Amino acid sequence: MTPRQVCGESPAVVMSERSQTVFYHARILVLALLTGVGTGGLALAFRGGVHGLQLLSSWLQAELGGFAWLTRLTMPALGGLVVGLLLYRYLRARSGHGVPVVIHSAAEDRPLDDLRMGAAAASSMITLGSGGSAGPEGPIVELGAVTGSYAWRWSRLEKHDIQVMMGCGAAAGMAAVFSAPIGGVMFVLEVVLRDFRIKTMAPVMLASVAASAVNEWAFGLEPAIYLPSIPVAGPRLLLLALPLAVLCAALSVLYMRSSQALYERVNRWSVPVWVKPSLGGLAVGCIAAFVPQVQGVGYDHIEALVGASLPLLLVGIVALAKLAATVLTLSSGCPGGAFAPALVMGAALGACIGGAMGFDRAAAGLLGMAGMIAGTFQAPLCALIIMMKLGHYELGLIVPLMCVAALSAWIVQRLVPGNMYDLSLLRRGLDLGAARGVRVLLEGRRAAEIMRRPVATFCFNASLGSMLDVVSRSGQESYPVVSEQGDLLGVVNMPTIRHALRTGSLDGLVLACDLLSPSPPVVHPDTELTEVWRLFQTCQAAELLVAEARPDGGTAAQLVGWIREGDIL
Repeated sequence: MTPRQVCGESPAVVMSERSQTVFYHARILVLALLTGVGTGGLALAFRGGVHGLQLLSSWLQAELGGFAWLTRLTMPALGGLVVGLLLYRYLRARSGHGVPVVIHSAAEDRPLDDLRMGAAAASSMITLGSGGSAGPEGPIVELGAVTGSYAWRWSRLEKHDIQVMMGCGAAAGMAAVFSAPIGGVMFVLEVVLRDFRIKTMAPVMLASVAASAVNEWAFGLEPAIYLPSIPVAGPRLLLLALPLAVLCAALSVLYMRSSQALYERVNRWSVPVWVKPSLGGLAVGCIAAFVPQVQGVGYDHIEALVGASLPLLLVGIVALAKLAATVLTLSSGCPGGAFAPALVMGAALGACIGGAMGFDRAAAGLLGMAGMIAGTFQAPLCALIIMMKLGHYELGLIVPLMCVAALSAWIVQRLVPGNMYDLSLLRRGLDLGAARGVRVLLEGRRAAEIMRRPVATFCFNASLGSMLDVVSRSGQESYPVVSEQGDLLGVVNMPTIRHALRTGSLDGLVLACDLLSPSPPVVHPDTELTEVWRLFQTCQAAELLVAEARPDGGTAAQLVGWIREGDIL
């Protein structure tokens, strides 16, 4: 017999509850598929818009002929001006759109349902199409998280499942961007959710598969970045792994630190916020006038960087110029992603160092990309999987890629507190590492495990003297006030009682109902401690009350205990 049957529940009741649980989780899987399809469709529209704007820019440059540099100089500034007016002047949106917003919302179990994020994605399309240096993954991941949030709200799933649905949308977005379904899954599990449990992995994988199917229907099986076939890699390639890992880690740290420093400096400017994107675009245009490879997403430049057509010195310059252009674009308030530019930097750095050491540039470029992704985003598994697809699954690349990714991530972890997204959130005073640590410790535990008993209450007509008598025998900071029927009317806090004593109020003239304050949130004994912790952070209450239904079936809840924030800590 099961423990539930020993307690007196019939097998039919147990089986019914199991069926409901199975149906609930099956509903999550179906919603994950729908989220993946919806995100895949949004990704197609986004990529189509960026491609159309890039074609317009290319046509203008062809028409201008020898004055094409003028287009590269002015287009990012004009795009930044449109973005600034749309987002920050008319919609009053906050800067910093992209993956960090999704990570923050998922950590707080807060859905992303702000319709202004659609405008942020359109603004990112303008940024990329006009020549700004950023990636498409930021707005697409955000759109995917918004799609997952609406699926969660529409289906009325439980509170803690918002994380899973947002993760489904984020994975679908990454899979659609890079045509790499496994890479999208690993990005979400390593970077966004940092949760490898089966109940999280299964829906995320299905959403990624659905988005990839939509992407393959439109673009075929080819990856977003095309690289030439790589010669058979042997053990000799390991000689490149150590120096390249060190250089990738250094460039990753420079990328993260410079982004943080410039963002803080730009934030202190007295210039109106809607003007800043155009100034950033103008600075990017000045760089692009001399190094055109820094503009846009940069996927189309990677093949040239890892080929033999460009001088090694120019390839090395592209790595640093792309870093500067990306930092200027994102720090000025233009929405976009930081992932794709890291790929361009890694490809240029790897090709430059590998070519100088006599290695195949394409193989060295793959190693550089793996090192930059692993270092900047602390995602070595995601880097390994995406690079293996770009490398046409050449088995000889597995060990060198693993070495570069592991070493780069290890070095950066000891120099920087978190990945690039964590630094972005730390700027706002949000330490998600600590928040996730609390979540891991509290998950699966209930309020009944730590609540204090009994809970002292005041009758609504209790006098000051009788209240002081109860206070002398209890250690509570707030005391529930109940009616004759047992209904909770509010609470009387200790500061209120002390104030009544200091003012010299007469005992018979002061009743509990005269000192009422609104009641803090009431939780059930079975409420998870993660939810109790969240309530403490949002309501700023010193104590929470614990109540359950009365055994006699009465309408008023029965107070059974109370919890202090210190009890959780």
